[in-house]
Amino acid sequence: MNLLSRHAAFTFVLVVYAAMLAIQIDHGLASGDGHGIVRSVQTLLDNGQIDVSRPPGHPTTELYLFGGIGWILLDFGLLFLLISFRLLLPPTNVRRLSLSIFSLALATGCRPELVFAAIIFPIYSLLDSKLGWKWALSSIGLLALAILMVWLPIMFGGIRAPYTAGMNLRESILGGAYRIVFQAFTPAVFLLLGWTLVASLRDFRKELATKNFTFAMCCVVAVIFLAVFFIHPSKAAHLLAAVPFLLILAVGRSFGLPLALSFFSVLSCFVSIDIFKDRQLARPYFTGGSYSQAVDEKPYYKIDYLRKLLAQCEDRPAAIIGNAWQWDFEYHMERNNFSAQERDLHGEIKHDLPTFFSSGEHCVFLSPEAAFETALLKEWQQKGYAMKMDAKLYRTLFARYDVRSALASGTVDVGGIPFALFHTD
Repeated sequence: MNLLSRHAAFTFVLVVYAAMLAIQIDHGLASGDGHGIVRSVQTLLDNGQIDVSRPPGHPTTELYLFGGIGWILLDFGLLFLLISFRLLLPPTNVRRLSLSIFSLALATGCRPELVFAAIIFPIYSLLDSKLGWKWALSSIGLLALAILMVWLPIMFGGIRAPYTAGMNLRESILGGAYRIVFQAFTPAVFLLLGWTLVASLRDFRKELATKNFTFAMCCVVAVIFLAVFFIHPSKAAHLLAAVPFLLILAVGRSFGLPLALSFFSVLSCFVSIDIFKDRQLARPYFTGGSYSQAVDEKPYYKIDYLRKLLAQCEDRPAAIIGNAWQWDFEYHMERNNFSAQERDLHGEIKHDLPTFFSSGEHCVFLSPEAAFETALLKEWQQKGYAMKMDAKLYRTLFARYDVRSALASGTVDVGGIPFALFHTD
């Protein structure tokens, strides 16, 4: 009966998530990485040029796996990490250990930060009485060689510096804590997972004495990736790596715990609690859940926003930077919902900067990354174009940590260029 209950609970959660996914079929791809991977693979096929979708690169998905799969599966990194972990469960031999090492190398080719999971091999070696320190060090050396093999094409093409969060230590701690509690997990799920981890760490020494590799692995990896998140608090993928291992710990502690986690996770898809509104600190309030927030960012739902951008085109020619990306424009242009012509301009930071022209060249629409292309923007200003930017986007890019003041209004200076801020709400 207990087994049937577990299967029924799992089936219920699976059906709910599948129904949510089915509603969004043909509503556009929400993942920037997915778009970038497909575009990078197409560039590679067309002219043999390696143009990584996001620094420093994703060689596993962009070179070794066909990019079209990026439309179906969002994160291969987590898949390869779990495969690597599974191959280390007994009975393990040299062949399975080698495959595990190579799987983790492929995981780093999807998500470079997954290299922190390399700790699984020394743990495995030290808990196995037949291996020990020599194997622990050897496994790290073999992993380094495997990672070098995976990343070799990107290294020949030139590794680019990865994006950083742009936070100091205080901002990383405060911003990271906020995102973990209110955005990544939501308060109820955070409390359940936090209790699970703390309770497990209390038993860590006892389980370590019994050489319980699975338990030790789950505790250590969860702690590492929760800590790594604070290096780059805007990158939720760090937390994603910790979740499966926290769930394994939860299943081992209580049957009711995963059920409670499932219930509150589904609930948080529809309603959540937040303490920020338009990046301004506010009293706790109920807001749309992660599901509604995610679908609002899909191209399918951006048409109203694009029309509001179009309304900023007045009598005078204007260059408008809005919170809409290349794929948002392209999605609605293909469906004749938005009339514009796309061109690639040359910028200093991003060599190919997609730009959209409406009414000839009367209106120029630029994606958020254009805000850092000062030389290009000055050209438009010198041509007599009115320079405009979404006020919420401006705050996101240039005043994101000023959490006690309201949204800016009027005119602001961006790289020596005056921009008129506008509101779309």
